[in-house]
Amino acid sequence: MRQRDSVIFLIDSESFDRNMLGLTLEKITKCKVFNFFSVEECLLYWKLKPKWVIYDAEVDCSLYSRLKDKVNLINIAKDIAKEDENHSLKDTTIAQAVAQRISQIMD
Repeated sequence: MRQRDSVIFLIDSESFDRNMLGLTLEKITKCKVFNFFSVEECLLYWKLKPKWVIYDAEVDCSLYSRLKDKVNLINIAKDIAKEDENHSLKDTTIAQAVAQRISQIMD
């Protein structure tokens, strides 16, 4: 399978299992996914030149205004998971559905 050159930064949240979602994203999107605990931490690795930053509405959005012109932002809670409100993003099936939707957004 062909690997995409894109890099995805996944910012941690309590609403999803970052390891499971990160691995599922890598498998479905064929992009390299890096997990971070905060926006500040992901900025330390900005030289990796992410094409996408995936986060949750629960994350402090104070730094996103600086990022939105430089990278594509995907808010899982607002843009994707609203259809799955009754489900936990810690479920493997939901993680796959979210990864599929993100893959569609990326294409």
